[in-house]
Amino acid sequence: LRRILQNEYHVGVLATDIKGLMKISDQYGRTEGDHVINTVANLLKDHFPGSMCICLGNGEMITVVMSYKNIEEEMTESFSQMSKQLEKLSLLNAKGYNYGVYYGIETGTPRNKEEMERLANMAVLKKNAHKVSEDKYHTGDKLTHEEMIEAKIVKKLLDNNEFRYHFQPIVSAKTGE
Repeated sequence: LRRILQNEYHVGVLATDIKGLMKISDQYGRTEGDHVINTVANLLKDHFPGSMCICLGNGEMITVVMSYKNIEEEMTESFSQMSKQLEKLSLLNAKGYNYGVYYGIETGTPRNKEEMERLANMAVLKKNAHKVSEDKYHTGDKLTHEEMIEAKIVKKLLDNNEFRYHFQPIVSAKTGE
């Protein structure tokens, strides 16, 4: 964050969530789920070089990209290319399951920690909105009146910076890693 603020970088935040990860882990074992997580993390690293990637657990990841210029279009294009590559890898896996990624992208030039958190929150909100929309599309469901009210409340909370995510690293009790 200090480097971002000192250099007045433009920042892009990509929030991702692996589709079907829980089902893969349940049906094929945690090792197979971990393989999918590593596949996605490596693709993020390859398609967003120089970025910082934070794994939040359960297949959710935050990728932060820094640049001297606005990078929203570049991030969207890089993600599109990554998504196509991920689709090919998913189709080639020997066990026959499919996976993909829900995503949300938010860009800006944060001037403090709160603005940086807001970028991350908005990327997560967009990712969650894509996830809900896609899930509703596949099931043929529509948002209920209550869901619409809840979505508006959450959007207002995020827009007014009243709701924040706090990230905690996962540490092994045995090794400290």
